[in-house]
Formats: sequence, structure tokens, C-alpha cells
Amino acid sequence: MSEILLKCPCPARSCNDDKRYRWHHGECPSNSNYYISDEGILRCDNCGKKFDFLSRSWKASSCSHDYENSNLKRAINIFTALMMIDNISPEFHFKICKSLKQQAAKYDAY
Repeated sequence: MSEILLKCPCPARSCNDDKRYRWHHGECPSNSNYYISDEGILRCDNCGKKFDFLSRSWKASSCSHDYENSNLKRAINIFTALMMIDNISPEFHFKICKSLKQQAAKYDAY
């Protein structure tokens, strides 16, 4: 299992923002970061808590929408864009997309 710093556009399903942000969860300071594994698992570098990517709600400071979950289409689009700009390897992309499909079934996030 490998992981990368999660620096991506807002993953909320209705968002079309393409600016990249670093992400953290609300229980930790804003200078903490999420890392994401090729299994689609988020890990907080401050407290160590782990979450499924598709189980979280998202909202960037510049977004006009409320907090909302992602879905499979938005997530795959984000990670495909990251692969295209060479931030993730094709192997990481393949593994995370496979894992996100499994999470989509678990969270009904199609």
C-alpha cells in the first residue's frame, strides 16, 4: 500500500472547482493534512484517524455549496486529472479507482 498527500480540487459531487487544495478533517488543526492510500483510505497526519474517501463530506473555502459527499464519477475524475499532471503514477491510479468502485457500492455513491 502506498499513499500520497491529498492535494486536489474539492471532491464534493456537485462541485466543478479545479483549484487544488490540501485537505484535513474538522477535528484537527488546519495545518494537518490528509494522506490517501491507493486503497482509497484517508489518514490524518495529526491524529492518525483513518476514513474511507467516499465516507467524508467536502467543502473548500471558495465553494458556494454546503458540505457534501463525493461520488464515484467525481472521485475518478479527480484522480485521473492528478495522474495526467504526473502527481500520481498509473499504478496508483489503477489501484485507487478499483478501491473507489468498492467504496461506491458500500456508500451508494454512484
